[in-house]
Amino acid sequence: MNDERQPVMTAVMKSNSMAGDVPGSVSVDGPLLVAYLRRSGLSQAALARQVACSRQMIHLLVSGKRSSCTPAMVASIERVLGVATGTLLTTVAGR
Repeated sequence: MNDERQPVMTAVMKSNSMAGDVPGSVSVDGPLLVAYLRRSGLSQAALARQVACSRQMIHLLVSGKRSSCTPAMVASIERVLGVATGTLLTTVAGR
């Protein structure tokens, strides 16, 4: 691997470790998602329709049974809820 790509690969690996080691995923703050979902007045099913994912996926994120999804999905959720990009992302202390 050339030296130019090393910082990028390190960032990707760190991002993956923060998302439960699922390649290409990011961690979502479930309680914050719940708060913004309530504020919006949307149901989980309505959010799922607008984001083009399953209601079950939204339920898993809201309930905390799943904390990761694709960056595109979290960006869509944030857009539908009217919050700034990155608002729903979590970071893991010490990483």
